[in-house]
Amino acid sequence: MKICFARLLLFISLIAVCSFVPPFKTARADDNTYSLKRIYHAGDKDRYHVNIVVQGTYQPEGLLAKPMKVQEELDAVVEEDTKEVRPDGTIILESRIISGVTKSDQGTVKLDTIGKPVVTGWGADGKIIQPTGDPSAAAQIVQMDTLPGIDLKLPHPMKIGDQAPFQLACGFTNDQKITGTIQMVALVDKVGDYKGKAVELKLTGNGMVAAHVGDVYKPDPNHPNQMIPTLVKNEDQSFKLETTSYVDPVTGKTISISGKLTSPKFTNISDVTITYTRQLLTK
Repeated sequence: MKICFARLLLFISLIAVCSFVPPFKTARADDNTYSLKRIYHAGDKDRYHVNIVVQGTYQPEGLLAKPMKVQEELDAVVEEDTKEVRPDGTIILESRIISGVTKSDQGTVKLDTIGKPVVTGWGADGKIIQPTGDPSAAAQIVQMDTLPGIDLKLPHPMKIGDQAPFQLACGFTNDQKITGTIQMVALVDKVGDYKGKAVELKLTGNGMVAAHVGDVYKPDPNHPNQMIPTLVKNEDQSFKLETTSYVDPVTGKTISISGKLTSPKFTNISDVTITYTRQLLTK
């Protein structure tokens, strides 16, 4: 059985929009305080390995239908080019999927969006620029590329050992809420093959996706053999998010991030667990 992977990833990507807040002016305030703003330079090119696994229990329709365990995985390499850094602070980025597949009980399928460029970036106001390009490629890149951002925009400059609470309204329509804590754990000397020190961050949050009104098809009371669209309000979707990330203290570049999102239910999938990693490739 194939999960509606795009809808579940949209669930995560909406959460990740919480991170899109105006960045601080300095990446480092002093020897012990960090704001971790990402510093871009025109011509920079980075590649990331992204892996996302969705697991849950699917309940088919029908009184006698039995629930079944489902799992789907997305594995890809994404390239990000910094095309332009404007005087007003606007950042123009071009991203593309270099390689990638989805895996499920139906087999492994190569992504059909490989190589298609998508242009996005940050506006002078600190808000993300809506992506342009191939719609399918844009959707996949946004889903993969915004996941790491949630714990990288600090509520204020922090020192090692600091912990700060946060509360955000987020999502594309600001109908999601997330509250929790972000902790600056340590300054480590090495992360994998990356040359340079890194700040370790941990984020724990709980959130709620507001219910939406949508169309479902039900039998027409006047014509039992016909189905008609009926407006139904979905239940609120709660979730818990935990991430650990490592960030260059000078450039603000994400070196790696790993995390887990859990939710009791999303659409017709219950006991949802989504794990993800994004690793900067140095070779």
